[in-house]
Amino acid sequence: MIVDTHVHVISSDQKKYPLQSPPSDVYKPHAGAFFLEAPVTVEQLIQSMAEAGVDRTILVQPISGYYYDNSYAADSGRLHSRQFVSVCIIDMLDKGAAERLKYWIKERGMSGMRVSAGGQLEVSWLDDPRTFPVWEMAASLRIPVCVQTSFKQLPE
Repeated sequence: MIVDTHVHVISSDQKKYPLQSPPSDVYKPHAGAFFLEAPVTVEQLIQSMAEAGVDRTILVQPISGYYYDNSYAADSGRLHSRQFVSVCIIDMLDKGAAERLKYWIKERGMSGMRVSAGGQLEVSWLDDPRTFPVWEMAASLRIPVCVQTSFKQLPE
C-alpha cells in the first residue's frame, strides 16, 4: 500500500469554500500562492492518485489557502473516506482552541491535527501555557499530532 502523507487540496467552488488569507503579521506567505497558481481539487487528486498508484492520502488543511477553516479537507475526507483521512489546523492560542479541536475531530470526522510552530510562522508558542488545554485535548482524543517547527524551536 502506498500512502501520501501530506497533500493540500483547494476547492473549485469558492462560494462554498471561500479562500481566506491569514494575517501577514502572523504568517509569512510562501513565495507564490500554490492555491491560486495550481490548485488541485479532491477530484483531481483522486485521478492523480490512480495514475500514480497511490492508495491513500492524508489531506492537510492548507493555512495559506483557508486559514483555520478546515471545511474542505473535512468534507473531502468524509466524502471519499476510502481514499482519504484529513487533519485539521487550529489557532493554538485561541481561548476556545481545545473545544475547536474536539469539534473538528468528533463532529466533522477529521483524524488528527497539524501544528505549524516554525518555518513561515512569525510567532512561537510551542511551550506557551495557553496551548496546554489543546495538547491535553489531543491526548484525550488519542489523535496523532504532526508538529512542523524550526531547528531553533526544538528546545521548546
